[in-house]
Amino acid sequence: MAEQPEPRAVPLVWVGLDELSILFANQVLIQHVVRGEFVLTLGQVTPPVLLGDQDAKEQQFEAVTYVPVKPVARVSLSRERLQELIRVLQENLAAHDNTFGAEDQT
Repeated sequence: MAEQPEPRAVPLVWVGLDELSILFANQVLIQHVVRGEFVLTLGQVTPPVLLGDQDAKEQQFEAVTYVPVKPVARVSLSRERLQELIRVLQENLAAHDNTFGAEDQT
């Protein structure tokens, strides 16, 4: 019987990271597509521009029927990867707050 080779760790290297644009996102949408799959969509919302005096601004605001959210990224994650993302986000938030102090923005 052939002997099994020892498992070998091969490092992951992020390639082209500096070539990717950094996009601002201030909206998050998570959809449960099928069992064990989550679609995470990050978006950017910009409030409408209202110009003029207070009456003009109020009139313009009354005409606004919705504020669009521009999607900037959409990613499908397995349940395991979503749990990993949550853990990594919590760790990084704690590290950030330890360095810069916590900001309550809830």
